[in-house]
Amino acid sequence: MKNKLFIMILSLIFLTAFFRFKVISNLVLALESDNIALNVFAPTEKRGNPAYDTVIDKYGIPHFRVFFWVPKNAKRLIPYADPGIKTKVLTHGPIENWSVVKTNTIKNNEQLVFIYVPKSFVLFYGKGFQNVIHLRYQ
Repeated sequence: MKNKLFIMILSLIFLTAFFRFKVISNLVLALESDNIALNVFAPTEKRGNPAYDTVIDKYGIPHFRVFFWVPKNAKRLIPYADPGIKTKVLTHGPIENWSVVKTNTIKNNEQLVFIYVPKSFVLFYGKGFQNVIHLRYQ
């Protein structure tokens, strides 16, 4: 009798854990598919090569730039980050406030632009920071 009760309790614990995992997995898949659905309608971004660089100002302080190619006639350039990435660092504000600069480089009806990325974001995020920064245009 004790063995049956023990097996029933153990089965109940296992099934509870299994279904909890299954529900969480489905939720994550739903969230991922929502992100994919949202990105289907956004223009595909085209990264510069190299994807980013570092420039040193007259005071010897490094600044980071992430490069993108956009259509020459793009009017509104909107930087954004992957979902869940905190971009509001120190006094720079969120990514929507970061500077986007058009360069004079034009190739095949596309213009090279870059986003100035705050040093503090690069330090806090670390390696691969350029992969979570994106640019949408209209």
